[in-house]
Amino acid sequence: MNENTVFLHLSVVVLAISLLVFAPVALSTDIGSSPAAPSSIPAPPNPEKEDILKSVPSAPDELKAKEVTDNAPAPIDPIISPGQQGALKTSPITNSLAPPVPPDKEAALASVAEPNAVHPNVAQLEKRIAVLEDEVQALLAKQGKPSQVKAPFEVVDSDGRVMLRVSNDAKADMLDMGGGLVLMNYTTEQRGRVIVSSSGGRAVMEADAKSASIVVESAKYTTRMGSGPNGEGNGFFVRDAGGVAANGSATPTKPLAEIAALAGKKVALRLYDDAGNAVVSAGTNPAAAGAGTVKVANTKGEPVAFLGTSENGESGALGVAKNGKNTAALLSEPRMMVLYNDAGEAITTLAKSQEGTGEGGNITIRQPDGEGIFSAGYNADLGGGDACVYRAKKQNVFCLGIGVPGMGTGR
Repeated sequence: MNENTVFLHLSVVVLAISLLVFAPVALSTDIGSSPAAPSSIPAPPNPEKEDILKSVPSAPDELKAKEVTDNAPAPIDPIISPGQQGALKTSPITNSLAPPVPPDKEAALASVAEPNAVHPNVAQLEKRIAVLEDEVQALLAKQGKPSQVKAPFEVVDSDGRVMLRVSNDAKADMLDMGGGLVLMNYTTEQRGRVIVSSSGGRAVMEADAKSASIVVESAKYTTRMGSGPNGEGNGFFVRDAGGVAANGSATPTKPLAEIAALAGKKVALRLYDDAGNAVVSAGTNPAAAGAGTVKVANTKGEPVAFLGTSENGESGALGVAKNGKNTAALLSEPRMMVLYNDAGEAITTLAKSQEGTGEGGNITIRQPDGEGIFSAGYNADLGGGDACVYRAKKQNVFCLGIGVPGMGTGR
């Protein structure tokens, strides 16, 4: 056998070995990566003679072992696995991919191993859910209807600050919104109160069975609208803020001004001094047919000036007084000025003449009881003036005037 013949035989052996070694690998790759089989097997490269001789086993048994151990593919899919001698075997695909038949619930629970904190079984979860449902029902029964919340309770923000507090006691129900707004319902007194507060003061709205008011309080003043203090009268009241006595007790507020109808009085404007005495009042005068009147008082509360009308409410009147008694008056009709003594009697009058046309002037001086003792004025009938002195209550009259020679001795 020559050299060419030996080389030809060795080439055939190498080709056979290549087919046995690479065929399983190609099959494995095709199944795992693509359902389509290769259309052809590429021809192996033409190796050198020495490399081929090194790779050829010395016996057929070694070749078979090499095929199975070195070139058998690893399992690619649970339904495909290597068989004996490197062959492939498959299981039915339909049975392996079909969904399992659901077991009986009780049987499945019975087959579950002892539960633990990490993997509780279904029975344990159902038991926990049942316990939670019982607790929820107990809380709902305790709270009453779902739309009701039982007091007392608080509502706080994310920092824990109380935004709203609802509480009650034996006397009142209270809603406190952080101190800035407080609503109180006095259940035993039929009385309600709303308080709005700030660092600069507060406002209080209050109502009960007999009165209602709104009070605005600042550092110096208290303004009240509605029922007066202690429920007396009704109107608009301005008072001071009170103070602190020497012994530390709080002093009551004093009136400063008001437009109100006090008990037994008509609506009037009243201004007060620092001691709480009314020094100015303006309103209607029932004694003058309801006409308007203004009175001014001193610091003792005594009237010292009056601006109003006559008793019939038609003519204007201006008067001044001392110690509560009239001292002088100015009347628009009759046109007159009057001076009064301490007894309240008119002792001097300066008025329009009552004689003739009454367009002249007249002055009359009176004794303490108001009886005239001297009168002088214009006499329209004679075109001049008269002056008369009366004595002993007109028993003796002495006159001086036009056509009269003198006082004489009487007549």
